[in-house]
Amino acid sequence: MQLLRVSDEGEVQDVSARLKPSGDARAFSVEMQRSGLAGAQPQLLIAVKSAKPLETLKGAQTTAASQLFPLAFAEITRSGQAASATVHYFKLDR
Repeated sequence: MQLLRVSDEGEVQDVSARLKPSGDARAFSVEMQRSGLAGAQPQLLIAVKSAKPLETLKGAQTTAASQLFPLAFAEITRSGQAASATVHYFKLDR
């Protein structure tokens, strides 16, 4: 599984390396800092599951979602492997 954070500015960060086993699940922690305007900043966590990790997503650091996700889709299509994603929305406040 690969875990991605998408900022309110559309930047994708691969936080997969922070995943730790926690019983039957996985847990992670990451320090997040607000930027830009005051107020709550919407964020997405996206868990991508595939038979083999997607090279396109590995190590993404402040990569534009508008560029990265079409490349990931092309990789999935090209490889013929099944993939799924789960998205969690939250707001970063303070």
